[in-house]
Amino acid sequence: MPVTYKAFVYERSQFSGNAAPYTRMRRETADLLFENLDYFQSCNQVKINYDDGQLLVARCSLLVARALHAAFEYVLAKGAVLYREAEPTALILSQAADMLCSLRLTSRKYQTMTSRPSSAQASRETK
Repeated sequence: MPVTYKAFVYERSQFSGNAAPYTRMRRETADLLFENLDYFQSCNQVKINYDDGQLLVARCSLLVARALHAAFEYVLAKGAVLYREAEPTALILSQAADMLCSLRLTSRKYQTMTSRPSSAQASRETK
């Protein structure tokens, strides 16, 4: 089964307060839905399975869930979307999504790490 995905990466340092990330997540998700509207409208129903994230990011998880709900209901319609809490181990697609997100996060961390000079390199450059 082919899988197409889009990863959004947000860093806490880009935002102050909860309103800004919520607004940006909702807008970017809605934009993605509008870009793929023909596909989503060809479906009888869109299922969104979520596991409420990890305990460490519980507040973020709620923010993400609210932004997703708002974007899908704005672009599609309340009756077109089915939200279900899911155990990530119970659904293969959830496991695939977790893997893709983990790979994207690892890639982002690697890019950030390699774009900064190491402390030894920084110390040589200041001398």
